Amino acid sequence: MDFEKLARQEILKVRPYVPGKPVEELQREKGLQSIIKLASNENPHPPSDAVLAVLGRACSELNRYPDDSAYHLHRALAEHLGVSEGRIFIGNGSVEILYLLAQLFVRPGENLVYATPSFVVYDIVARLSPGEGRPVPCDGDFRHDLPAMLARGDAATKG
Repeated sequence: MDFEKLARQEILKVRPYVPGKPVEELQREKGLQSIIKLASNENPHPPSDAVLAVLGRACSELNRYPDDSAYHLHRALAEHLGVSEGRIFIGNGSVEILYLLAQLFVRPGENLVYATPSFVVYDIVARLSPGEGRPVPCDGDFRHDLPAMLARGDAATKG
C-alpha cells in the first residue's frame, strides 16, 4: 500500500517537528559534563519534593485510565479564575490545544496569521487546518512585526 497515495496532500507537505537534542546526547557530542538546556520549554530544575510525593501516590493508580474530562481540574481552575467551567479548555499541552482549537474554530475560507520564525507548531497547525496559514516574518530583531501581522489579517482572520 502506498502511503503517499492514501494520505492527504496537505499532510505530506508538513515538515516534521524536530525537537532539541537530549542533554545526554549533547554531553557525548560536546564532551561536556554540565549542560543547562533552555530549549524545548524544559525546566532545568528537577521536580520539587511536593510534586514527587504526588507522583509517587499516583503510581498506585497507573493501571487505570485517568479521568479524561479532568473534572477536578476544571472545577479548581474555574473557581480559582472566577469563571464558569465551560470557559476552561484543558489538553495535553499547547500542541494538542492548538490543533484542537484550529479544528474546532477555523473554517474553510478563514485564515490564521502568525509570526515566523516562531513556535514551529503554528505553521503545522495552520497547514492542517481547513483555513489558510498566513505567516509573517519577524522584524530584523526577531520581534513580531505587529503592523505587518495586522496588515495580513482581514475579516476572515481567526484569533
